[in-house]
Amino acid sequence: MSKALDDALEHLTTTYQSLAQAAVGYREVLDSKEINARLAKAIPDTAEYVALKQLAFLLQTPIIDEKPVVSNAPTE
Repeated sequence: MSKALDDALEHLTTTYQSLAQAAVGYREVLDSKEINARLAKAIPDTAEYVALKQLAFLLQTPIIDEKPVVSNAPTE
């Protein structure tokens, strides 16, 4: 993992700023593929996971769903 992503996560998980506002500063610095790979390994409901989801949203990175969506709609 890159030092830039580690630094961004450290900042985003400890800042008192708005998470969205703080993440904007990393738009040009971070790699969306690296964010997606790290997000796939992150534990949900952790500060790192939330920060990675914000970065993925900001960079328009496709987010890997943890669980497949199951429809309960009746079939005809």
